[in-house]
Amino acid sequence: MDKYNTKQKEMIWKVITDTSSHFSLEDISFKLKGKKVGKTTIYRYLKELTEQGVLKKYYVEGLPACFEYIKKIDPFYHLKCLKCNKLYHLHCSDVEKMTEHIQGKHHFQVDYSKIIFYGVCESCQEEEK
Repeated sequence: MDKYNTKQKEMIWKVITDTSSHFSLEDISFKLKGKKVGKTTIYRYLKELTEQGVLKKYYVEGLPACFEYIKKIDPFYHLKCLKCNKLYHLHCSDVEKMTEHIQGKHHFQVDYSKIIFYGVCESCQEEEK
């Protein structure tokens, strides 16, 4: 966080650190509804935190840009449900081995944030039954 912290930034920061999953600008705006924090202020602060490496920004087809507060950077991948559009984290040693192989053998730097597996989540599968 920077030395020029404002009350608006403090409110945004609290929402970010209290959120345990991915979030969008709209999610933060909704949680701050009734408070004097504009979307432009939220957008600028999210951009600033992303540039500082505090947040990771994701672009997933069919969803608005979403963010995640980075507490510790470990490689992880994403699962996107084609029914409900939820985004899930996946930690998988088999996928890690594959990306290590690609990076080592093919000398190609893999961007973990872009690896997304598409399918149908357990909840949506249950609804189909």
